[in-house]
Amino acid sequence: MKLGILDLGSNSVKFFVYNILDGGKPKKIFNLKYQTQLAKNLFLKNAKISQNSIDSTIHAVKKFASFEEFKSLDTLVAVGTSALRNVKDNSLKENLEDIIGQEIKILSGDDEANLIAKGFLFKTKNKIKDGIVIDIGGGSTEIIVISNGEIEIAKSIKFGAIKIQEQVLKTYPPTPESINELKNSLFEELNNNFSNITKENAYGLSGSIKTLFKLYWCNDETIMSLLSNDVEILASKISKLNQNEIKEIKGMPEKRIDIIASGLLVLSIILQYFNTKNIHWNKATLKDGIISDFCKN
Repeated sequence: MKLGILDLGSNSVKFFVYNILDGGKPKKIFNLKYQTQLAKNLFLKNAKISQNSIDSTIHAVKKFASFEEFKSLDTLVAVGTSALRNVKDNSLKENLEDIIGQEIKILSGDDEANLIAKGFLFKTKNKIKDGIVIDIGGGSTEIIVISNGEIEIAKSIKFGAIKIQEQVLKTYPPTPESINELKNSLFEELNNNFSNITKENAYGLSGSIKTLFKLYWCNDETIMSLLSNDVEILASKISKLNQNEIKEIKGMPEKRIDIIASGLLVLSIILQYFNTKNIHWNKATLKDGIISDFCKN
């Protein structure tokens, strides 16, 4: 069985192909990623997805659909996350559905969080029994609480790196007042969803957190864990820099320059809230949750 996954995210579009072997074991045979930044400018007042992002996304999906790996699929699962669920105009979604020949499922925030949670347990083979899982996207952040090897809470909160930069921080560098505003509002949101929960270990996934580890991998590619205090120090340093200064940081991806400060500030505040001591890099993503559901069914 050949399974394809099309993940239309806020920062990138990703296409994966897996052979599902006997016993439900997945084997990746193809993957491709395009940085399309669908959410860029989306959260400004009266804003919509930029034409550049629309064109980039359509180009990426047309490219995927031209590959033999796409044409030979037995099943395709196509999902959209924060950017597509926040946009009011459905024309892009409809155009993309015409290209791939089927419906794109727009995930709710909590659906996204649950898929990430399932993917994390699937990818780690249920070996991690306790901690929080954090995935900071462009328009939202998904937080999962794992207790006794089970999903205790899986929630999506509207604190993505692009959204926070555009709506709260706004400038480079952000003002101390805007950082305090972010901390107060994020603490309030966390209190509403995760009251009285503390966890020693956090597991970070995807974009902003991968960029964090990339900055350390420039000097030591074996680093897979960081102290939460070190994250707080780095977030504080980067939040004092302008874009040109951020650009000069060794290992900084060009398309993360605009949102690295907001992403690290969100992460640092979440780690503070849960009184977390360590954060560990993990490769699990939403697609692993889709694979987990597919294999079980």
